[in-house]
Amino acid sequence: MSKKISFVIIYAWLFSLFVIGCATLFFGEKEERVSDAEKRMLSGFPDTSAESVFSGEFSTGFESYLSDGIFMRDSIANTSEAILGIFSAASYEDTMLLDGIAMADELSGKISGENAEPAETVPGISVGQSEQTEESTRNSDEPVSNGAAAINGHYGLFLRLPDGGYELLSDVSEYGIKRVAEILNAYKGFLPEDGNVFYSCVPLTSYRNVAVESGKYTGWYENLDVMFREYLVDGAYMVSSPNVLNEHLAGEHLFFQADHHWTPLAAWYLIEEMMRIQGVPVVPYDEYDYKVNLFYNYATGVPDDLELMYPLEPVNAHQMIGGREGEKAELIFYDYDNYVAYLAGDNHTWMKYDSGFSTGRNALVIGDSFSNAFLPYLLPYYDSVHRTDVRYHSDELSGGSVSALIDYYDIDDVYIILSYDNGVDSFISKQTLEYLLYDD
Repeated sequence: MSKKISFVIIYAWLFSLFVIGCATLFFGEKEERVSDAEKRMLSGFPDTSAESVFSGEFSTGFESYLSDGIFMRDSIANTSEAILGIFSAASYEDTMLLDGIAMADELSGKISGENAEPAETVPGISVGQSEQTEESTRNSDEPVSNGAAAINGHYGLFLRLPDGGYELLSDVSEYGIKRVAEILNAYKGFLPEDGNVFYSCVPLTSYRNVAVESGKYTGWYENLDVMFREYLVDGAYMVSSPNVLNEHLAGEHLFFQADHHWTPLAAWYLIEEMMRIQGVPVVPYDEYDYKVNLFYNYATGVPDDLELMYPLEPVNAHQMIGGREGEKAELIFYDYDNYVAYLAGDNHTWMKYDSGFSTGRNALVIGDSFSNAFLPYLLPYYDSVHRTDVRYHSDELSGGSVSALIDYYDIDDVYIILSYDNGVDSFISKQTLEYLLYDD
């Protein structure tokens, strides 16, 4: 009797798959289109020419089409995401972070990171899952300019339409802007009179793909900096990475397609703007030498180029344990073939990178993994660049609160670089950044 039941279940499951497959082929969308839930482009039905069939392009494209076009896809995806959330699957990057925590704990003899915030979205599992509003906001009468404030009452990241209107991609609360501005002002208060604090949130690859690949939009626009300026003191800046990158968005390699991060070129463009604000000449991107590795996402089959820069001067890097130099560290792993190469895969302990330059100034970078590709391009402007991961900082391990360490290491400028997942309305931006400033 039990065998009969098993056969019934198997045949029912196979029949369900057959029905779903037929429904996908007959009723599914055949054209590429934007997924509002995932903020990315979904695959259309592939080219059926003889050339594409014999080259294998058809089979690969058909597999992607079935995956993206499956009947009741959103319901299935939501269920899968919920299940994955329960089991907390971790990426290779997260594994490296955990290894770094374990190593630092062994050095210090203490347990750290007990209250650490979770990392941003795990690549290959769910992309661009920041809180999104379901409303699509559009106003074709309001011009885009530095003087623009709220668009239909909204602050956030907008997609530009050819008629001059906008569609809301990521909403940000006015309260979040005010709260983060207060925190940035507090950071500025611990810096020298000529010190600066910069804050920027970087969209994920999926956001870029929606803006560029749909053919529906002419770019994107963020209006947060307009609101921030009303609350920030002199020397504190919110620099909009979407606005900085917009004119380069379509034709340049700004976001990896093999995972969710930005590229070194995109990070350099943001530093170029931050240096312009300070009146400092910027070292051209092409003045650096690069090693280019193949960056390959084995889950999706997407290849990409991984540009690994060589610093202009030799860098002496160490983990700093309670104000003392711990193990020697690497700026970049040149034999790696993924984003973990930058800053040798993250480390939540306090890191110090001596640049080889004599400028009389020191900087601190606070951020998540998006700060990894950013930090190397700061080196020519500072004697040393320090770094701590906002998600894993430990006062005990690092030797004190961030405000105490700013004083101890004579930090002049602070750069806070976060992904959109850890942006203005996140707990990390509205709470954790403030907690780091003061003793536990």
